[in-house]
Amino acid sequence: MNRKKCCKKKRLITSLFCWGLLVISLQTWSQSIFKVVETPRDPLFEICPGKHDNEKYYRIILANDSLYPVSTYPVIPSDIKIDTLKAIEELLALKGDKRIYVVPLMCYDPVRSQIYMGESKNYAIQVHALFIINQLIFGNNFSYASCPVLVSKKDNSEATISGEIIEEAFKSYGKWYKRIRKIGLSQVIARKMMPLDSSTVKWY
Repeated sequence: MNRKKCCKKKRLITSLFCWGLLVISLQTWSQSIFKVVETPRDPLFEICPGKHDNEKYYRIILANDSLYPVSTYPVIPSDIKIDTLKAIEELLALKGDKRIYVVPLMCYDPVRSQIYMGESKNYAIQVHALFIINQLIFGNNFSYASCPVLVSKKDNSEATISGEIIEEAFKSYGKWYKRIRKIGLSQVIARKMMPLDSSTVKWY
């Protein structure tokens, strides 16, 4: 009788232990790489200080970053290692996020000396998400897209917040991501398969 109770107790302990491991594994697997946080815009970025005091601004940061109020994204430090495929999947999930990115629209590539001459002043988190994907894949995202502005190849109209142009870009990036999962990231890079190949939109 005591032996049966002992066996049941052991089975119960083993079962609880296994469930514990499963829960820990699921929690680890589901941990996000990025998060979107509200961040005040530096007054130096404001053309008319005080005019947009009531507006809210946001940025995409690494989930374990506790220093986001003073961090200097848009780039991810090169010494930080992350799961690239999972990161791309998370960033693509930000499709439709129209919250305004904390840094106003500007070009980032000094080598090309390119200046944005359009009318847009801000861009959305969803556009910045694609911008980060460029960096994850190409290392220097500015060489592929120096400015976070998407342009229609048909009529050169631009989009930085929302609309069909951005939707088309996400559609193209989604197909490109599936190609990466199918043939591997190294092959995609080796074949110079760009996210907006065969798309009706391009980067500025």
